[in-house]
Amino acid sequence: MIPVLPAVLAFILAGSAAQDAKKDAKKELKEAAKKTSELKSYEFKGDVDSQAGGIRIGNRRQDDEEEKLEDFKGGYEKKVGAFVKTNVTEFATIDGKTARRKSKEEWHLASGDSLPGRCPRPPHELLNFLCSEIESAKKKEAKDKVGDVECAVYDVEFSEEGAQEILKESGASGGMRFGNAETTGDGKIWVDPDGRIVKFRASASSTLSMGGMEMNLGSATWSTTLANLDGAKVEIPEKAREVLKETEKEAQKED
Repeated sequence: MIPVLPAVLAFILAGSAAQDAKKDAKKELKEAAKKTSELKSYEFKGDVDSQAGGIRIGNRRQDDEEEKLEDFKGGYEKKVGAFVKTNVTEFATIDGKTARRKSKEEWHLASGDSLPGRCPRPPHELLNFLCSEIESAKKKEAKDKVGDVECAVYDVEFSEEGAQEILKESGASGGMRFGNAETTGDGKIWVDPDGRIVKFRASASSTLSMGGMEMNLGSATWSTTLANLDGAKVEIPEKAREVLKETEKEAQKED
């Protein structure tokens, strides 16, 4: 019996060390998300591969497929706002209000309901939420370069709420939630030597088992890379500024 004890003790200690490492990794990513949100400015680009589910309840716009988010690029400057150009639409955001336009159309105010799945919000906002919804995280031993910068890489698994957020932001939420649906999400996060997130890839899917069949309720993979940290300059188109200013004036009149 005695010779066995050291092996058992070593196994217990190894398990405890692994749990501590996971906790440390989650804490490191929360801190990295906070540092990223403190940036004065940055540029970003990314792409989304999404598939809405076969079951959809509720109204569906006829131009859903036309407006499907596939790729995007833009910039964020804390004192100015955000400007994003997707494969079909341009968006300008100042003080939480967003104007939008398609090619050759006039700028107009976008309602909050029309934005999810069409307009990528500044990445640090999504990262703050996702890094608070990490169920497990593991820091890989090998590092990986993002551009010329060697970064630490983390494998992560998200909570159900985190996975649902990925689906919503990607336009793949598919309609109502079903109580027995299984929604899961995972991804990778790259952190630079200064402790800021410079790249992330998040995937999620929701499936429903019914009558021995498995139905897809939505799936998506979202990838984003940040660059020019604290050095980016954002220009909001004048026409978009005018639309947002008029909205502000109308709101002041109502008050």
